[in-house]
Amino acid sequence: MKPENQTLLYANTMLWAGFGVKLIDGPLEPLRRGYSVDFFGPMGLYFCLRTLLKSESKIAKAVYAGASFLAPAILEVGQKFGMYEGFFDPRDFLAYGLGVATALVIDNLTVKKEKESYSSAKSLDSIL
Repeated sequence: MKPENQTLLYANTMLWAGFGVKLIDGPLEPLRRGYSVDFFGPMGLYFCLRTLLKSESKIAKAVYAGASFLAPAILEVGQKFGMYEGFFDPRDFLAYGLGVATALVIDNLTVKKEKESYSSAKSLDSIL
């Protein structure tokens, strides 16, 4: 699978997981209902930015991570000051940060290895 397709797959999976987890009942229901989108949303946003902007530099990854954290954080601050309806919860910032950090770990562990294996497979095809 091409690295760009893999990153897009991650983005879609993370965004849908955030909404899908809200439908599951169980003992940790309040935790899942309150923070699943706050965790998976920034993670999905990070992978969407990676897919759309296609830059591999460390600076670009830092910018994607910062934007993925700041976008929901700005909305959360808007809730605090009554710019729109919603419940301000400072623990949401922790969920945003954990989501972005998890996205960075997944990105560094899998996308880079997938790109290397895709490149070697591509060069093998050109030899054959």
